[in-house]
Amino acid sequence: MLLADVDGPAAAHKAATRLGGHLSTTPYLLTQRSVQLEARFGVALFPDHAEDIEGLLEKADQALSEAKRAGGPAIRMAPI
Repeated sequence: MLLADVDGPAAAHKAATRLGGHLSTTPYLLTQRSVQLEARFGVALFPDHAEDIEGLLEKADQALSEAKRAGGPAIRMAPI
């Protein structure tokens, strides 16, 4: 997900927390089966973490890998 005009790491974390909360609160019905979602987020900010889209995606992917290793719902910020 790309967000424009995010006012720093705290705002990005808040947006990810809200999205994760919305995804996990409602079970979804898929082909007669109820599924509960769990979200993990890797966050990278422009220009703090990278100055081009490729760099931002790489940093976000690294942060997402850390979130996945943590298990459960998790948000990780890319290191500066």
